[in-house]
Amino acid sequence: MVRLTRPAILAAREARYRRRMDIRVTTQEQAVEFVNDVGFCFLFPIKDVVMPSLWDAIAGRVVPTSSSHSGYEIDRTWGWKDDSLNKKQWYYGKLIRSRATLASLDFLPNFYALSERLQRVRVKRVWSCSSPKINEGYTTLSPSSTVSTMCTSRSSMMRRRASKETSASSSP
Repeated sequence: MVRLTRPAILAAREARYRRRMDIRVTTQEQAVEFVNDVGFCFLFPIKDVVMPSLWDAIAGRVVPTSSSHSGYEIDRTWGWKDDSLNKKQWYYGKLIRSRATLASLDFLPNFYALSERLQRVRVKRVWSCSSPKINEGYTTLSPSSTVSTMCTSRSSMMRRRASKETSASSSP
């Protein structure tokens, strides 16, 4: 049996979040791989929140951020984020704690599934009703259009409504 110790857990976290110089993110392709690997991360670290961030992965260590910061970390973090959006390689938005968050396109449907049903999610095309897998019909994101429910929820609602109408018409 493997025994987990606090140092072992912290070391595994540092490796997974790429907070070591020997495995830090050095290219834009590695940045996309990093986001796809962790599923979602903050663009910059958030004080007292233990989650991965692209900033730390690029720096290869925990580096405090400030409004006056300059250097390769800030240039790569903002530059790669913007460039990858044009290529539709990940979703960028304020998904957690109203903070800049990156989510892999494969992981993004999980955020939608956990969102409140009344909350509107901005997407160009979400899921196809005929698709057996939720993310098979997922294509691209755009702030220009709004979809408020998944088609599976919509079809479920339509079945309930039809059932109620049938019950109402059959009662005396």
